[in-house]
Amino acid sequence: FDAGLSSDNRTVDFYRWTFGTEVYQSISPIISWTFDTPGQIPVTLTVVDDQGAESSETQFIEVIAKTPV
Repeated sequence: FDAGLSSDNRTVDFYRWTFGTEVYQSISPIISWTFDTPGQIPVTLTVVDDQGAESSETQFIEVIAKTPV
């Protein structure tokens, strides 16, 4: 996942990613995530600036079960 195009009129302090009910926080705009179960999963990115102001966007992605080899 890449939040590199996110911007703020202040300095971005951190990025908070919510994958269903799991939350991951990072100072890097680029992260990797593995899903445990298939289905339609909401993914929310929240960008927080150095003053504590935040903005969020949610997208739904379809996770497909991995076929056994």
